[in-house]
Amino acid sequence: MIRRGLVDRMAHAPRVGMDRTVLFIQTPRLECRKCQRVLNGSLPGYEPRCNYTKSFASMVVDLRRMMKIRDVAEWMGVSEGMIRSIDKSWLTKRFGKPRLRAPEVIAIDEIYAGKRNKYFTIVIDWTSGAIMDVGEGKGQYALKRFWRRLRGSGAKIKAAATDMASVNHAAVIRNLPKAKQVFDRFHIVKLMNDKLTQVRRDVHAEAETMNRHVLKGLRWLLLKYPENLDESKNERTRLQEALDLNRSLAVAYYQKEDLSQIWQQTPRSAVASLLTDW
Repeated sequence: MIRRGLVDRMAHAPRVGMDRTVLFIQTPRLECRKCQRVLNGSLPGYEPRCNYTKSFASMVVDLRRMMKIRDVAEWMGVSEGMIRSIDKSWLTKRFGKPRLRAPEVIAIDEIYAGKRNKYFTIVIDWTSGAIMDVGEGKGQYALKRFWRRLRGSGAKIKAAATDMASVNHAAVIRNLPKAKQVFDRFHIVKLMNDKLTQVRRDVHAEAETMNRHVLKGLRWLLLKYPENLDESKNERTRLQEALDLNRSLAVAYYQKEDLSQIWQQTPRSAVASLLTDW
């Protein structure tokens, strides 16, 4: 190295009492004899290529556990962008590359993040709830990186919970041929609710004018759990009147209620028996 003078550098440090603290340091400029690049020398206790100290970043992380980004920025006397950058760096370091050996059961689902970002595909450790991977978009290529990492990790996945999309179903079969595939409760119940809604529409279309008054506004009552029906609004009575009016609607409704009970049964033999009866 060859010294090439000094450069003034400013860095934010933790507050001293109620006062904001800023350090001004003359940093040596160093030239590499091999590549002829001239760079600022590194300083102990400072984040590389950042204008704050490591202790400052540590304090921000501690405050973020209790305060919003805006409040931390106001207290520390810096911009919200700096606090957000520190927060993001810590999250990336802490959760960026979770271990893939530990989980035995995983869950895969898609979330909609608005028109700009659209879809993300998320993989979760079912036991701990930790996010293992986030793939951009949806479909067979969204988790291409995750499947490659999983093969190299030697993880032994015993089961995978997914929705009923054919793409996710095929991906699990292809990448986890020995794992059991589970369709999660939410999507199964949602499918049953959709069928129940269609039955209600068919009944409403066929009903006479006199009976349509009873069926009006019935959709949400059919989808509600019985314990959530509001007695003060006579919801239970209205529901029963509609079920008495049409047998096919009543059968579909009670099938929906019985289906939700299947996940609450133990042991496994009771679940199998109830599912067969259903």
